Amino acid sequence: PDAAGASATVRLLPVTGAPGDGNQSLAQAIGGALRLEELAIARTREEAAVGVGGQVVLEPGPAGGERITIVWLVTDPVGAEIGRITQTNAIPAGSLNGAWGQTAEIVAMAAAPAIADLARRFAPNGSARAVTPVAAPPAPRPAEGVATGEFRLQLATLSTRELAARAANEIAA
Repeated sequence: PDAAGASATVRLLPVTGAPGDGNQSLAQAIGGALRLEELAIARTREEAAVGVGGQVVLEPGPAGGERITIVWLVTDPVGAEIGRITQTNAIPAGSLNGAWGQTAEIVAMAAAPAIADLARRFAPNGSARAVTPVAAPPAPRPAEGVATGEFRLQLATLSTRELAARAANEIAA
């Protein structure tokens, strides 16, 4: 592991379905964001308590734009889903067809606290333990209109906070 004192070790799994350089940019950004959450990044499958990967879906959106949905899947060491964090937003059509740049960092920073919470709950001492999978929380209400970078961060943060609270309540129940 590369983070001293980390409470869980995470294996980074692929991000798929993103346009432009999104798969690579999101994978790099989530690794950095999880390190900031003081999680260790596993070098091997055997070191990992949980896996984190992403799926991106683009659909036609309002006013000729697109609706993007990013689902971060948190899995146990054998690949069974523990939980998911879903981010949804309306964006201008084609705006992510090239380099994602700071957008990937904004998305990852918004999702990382909820992902870290799930990882810590599943493996509080950094190692895997058997738990009942968490039911996926309902998806957040989609944003309306065209988002700017700052607005996207606010929407993603609110959505992630709502999802983290719901996941925490389901785990506690």
